[in-house]
Amino acid sequence: MKLPVLLPLVSAAALVLTGCGEATVEDVRKVYGAMSDEKLQAEALHQRVECRAATQDSDKPGSPCSRANLAEEMAESRGWCWGPYAAANSDKSWLRCTDDVTKSAQAKATWFAATQSGSCRESSLIEAISKVLEHEGPWNVKTSFSKEGFFDVSSQLKDGTSYKVRLYTSCGSAQMVYIAKPGDGGGVSVAAPLGMSPRDAGDLYGFDVRNCSAYSFGGGIGCGMGYQAGMPPPIRLSDGFIPCSVDRPVQFDFQPRRGMVGVTCSVTAEDMSAFEQRMAGAFGEQQRASDGSRRWQLGGYTVGSVEVVVLGKTMRRVSVYQD
Repeated sequence: MKLPVLLPLVSAAALVLTGCGEATVEDVRKVYGAMSDEKLQAEALHQRVECRAATQDSDKPGSPCSRANLAEEMAESRGWCWGPYAAANSDKSWLRCTDDVTKSAQAKATWFAATQSGSCRESSLIEAISKVLEHEGPWNVKTSFSKEGFFDVSSQLKDGTSYKVRLYTSCGSAQMVYIAKPGDGGGVSVAAPLGMSPRDAGDLYGFDVRNCSAYSFGGGIGCGMGYQAGMPPPIRLSDGFIPCSVDRPVQFDFQPRRGMVGVTCSVTAEDMSAFEQRMAGAFGEQQRASDGSRRWQLGGYTVGSVEVVVLGKTMRRVSVYQD
């Protein structure tokens, strides 16, 4: 019985570009131009592996490194990028360039980090990795992206715990606090501004601080506004649900030395019901109190909903307060 001869698997471009003189850039481009998106992506990965294995680098058009660069360039011209841009190479895959929320921020070094005081400062990927490596643990730094587009750098420590640094694409997103259910990796959460002055909040959410007024209880300041379309939502659940409406009032409450301490949105009956259902599903059911409210205590915050009657009119509100 005659056994079949098994030939090693090589790329289509390598078959075309060897054996007949030296390949030119035009030769390689012509071969790659005839490939489908899927084949071009596979060719780029194959040539990148060959490039890393090459004993010496070569800038000749037919060399693996040159072919890898050209394949990646042509794939990007078709709208495909090897990313996310800011991720470690082991975490990358082909994705639509327009879907990579990290590319512009990382390329311009405009990542931001939230501080303990609730303010925001510019940061960098290198700084985040350095902070992770300051802790005693193995060199197993991992990168990942949340569905909100935040960039997480983390490491497993020797005692089994993990340490994570989160970077944001803007100060606006860095100043939002996400209250996740304990032990839940990315479940339902609530976003609310943290540690902002009335002026900063006005700039971010689009209201005039001159319309804010002082109130005697707690020596605070109250600012009313309508949720501005195109501005960051004052309260948002991690599944994208926004109870605040552009046509209904939003109240911001401030107290000296504590920054922003409360956000309240007037909502429809349907939105309040949807808000309560999501909160109950993530953090447990809360029975209505005598004042008609439901409240959840979450990591230094009180999240609540209430239905009240004022001058014969039913008002429905959802709130997030710093304790």
